[in-house]
Amino acid sequence: MSHKADLVTQASCAAGTVIGGEYEVGQLIARGGVGEVYRVTHRTLQAELALKVLLPEHRDREDVRLRFRTEGRALWEISHPNFVKVHHAGEDAVVGPFLVMELLRGRSLAALLARATIPFEQAIALTIQLAEACQAMHELEMIHRDLKPANVFLVAAGGGEIRAKLLDLGAAKIAKYGTPPTAEHMTVGTGRYMSPEHIACLPLSPASDVYSLAQIAFEMLTRSHPFDPAVAAPTSFDFQQWHLQRPPRRLSELCDEVPEEVSDVLLQAMSKSRVERFQSMTAFARALGQALRLARNSVPHEAPVSPPLAPAGGTRKMSAGELDGPSTEAMAPPFGERADGVVALWVWLQEGAAAKSFPLRAGELHVGRSERVELRLDHPSVSSKHARLVVHPNGIVELFDEGAKTGTWVNERAAKYGMLRHGDRVRLGQVVCELRLVDARLWR
Repeated sequence: MSHKADLVTQASCAAGTVIGGEYEVGQLIARGGVGEVYRVTHRTLQAELALKVLLPEHRDREDVRLRFRTEGRALWEISHPNFVKVHHAGEDAVVGPFLVMELLRGRSLAALLARATIPFEQAIALTIQLAEACQAMHELEMIHRDLKPANVFLVAAGGGEIRAKLLDLGAAKIAKYGTPPTAEHMTVGTGRYMSPEHIACLPLSPASDVYSLAQIAFEMLTRSHPFDPAVAAPTSFDFQQWHLQRPPRRLSELCDEVPEEVSDVLLQAMSKSRVERFQSMTAFARALGQALRLARNSVPHEAPVSPPLAPAGGTRKMSAGELDGPSTEAMAPPFGERADGVVALWVWLQEGAAAKSFPLRAGELHVGRSERVELRLDHPSVSSKHARLVVHPNGIVELFDEGAKTGTWVNERAAKYGMLRHGDRVRLGQVVCELRLVDARLWR
């Protein structure tokens, strides 16, 4: 039986059914573990849209209904070009809650990866798009918890560009909306892509989604998992054990065209330790951007275009240049690490006294007045543990305010989080400090 015929037999809503008084059901286009999505027509506007409803067996479960409504509110609030757009949410007497979304024309990343790998530049550009979407979600205090190729849809966006769209927030952790709590010692998500802390039922953070997205990037380039399967048909349990115990493979050992810098970025993003990963999607995207710039600068002009996105005989060939990636002008060049491992200097600009410099090496350190912090600023306006710095070996420095009463400011703007550039001034209470990267190639 074909996939389309199989969907027809699975459909719980008959063609021609009207939901919410306006949406006439057409074809069932997708079915998951909890819900199903139909192509519908708005009877007044004659517009084709997508409508998502719960499967019949879940429509009377109040916890599932609440999570479904929460997903709709979250998608509406995010309103990002790399998230599927929600137009309407409502309640129907027969099917219960429903969401009306834009109808996407393209194919899922999972379906594409079943047929072909994705050219290097396109894979990196798509990963950066997804990172930007996740950053918007994280800024609204949401953790996705189920990033995977099946939840990513690829559409043509004009001018030869391919746009990635995140589809599903059904498993997301959205505490501010009252998401039903996950039962103790239970996890939601997909074992193949879970972070170690997710598997261990530990608290999650944006770095947990970074881990999953790095795996998606790896698969786009190799069509294989970062952990080389030791069995012919690995189960979800197998993958979870590998996440906890095995190191990921190095991407550059599998793909000659991938530079070592990209392998380094993905390996850091897939670190077993959450604190060793990029602490935000912005930091992850910027690190990938630097690697992409390095790759572009190292490819000679006479190099052939990248292979087609689909195999020979499929859709038209698409060169990597057709996908407009982020502006290379906003990306820092590759980082040359100093022999002593110092990435940057943290300079305390003291009024009427000589400046004090503190060397920053890759890792995490706290800034404050306490004698127990790694970077001590002995000033009454500085809190005992005022802020936290995460220093990456490629020159990216992230700043996190630790709830200091006197506030943290970057270039005179209040900041709970910031990604620092060379020359940025950070004010902690009344103390002014400046970040100075040791590699002059990063001074812009």
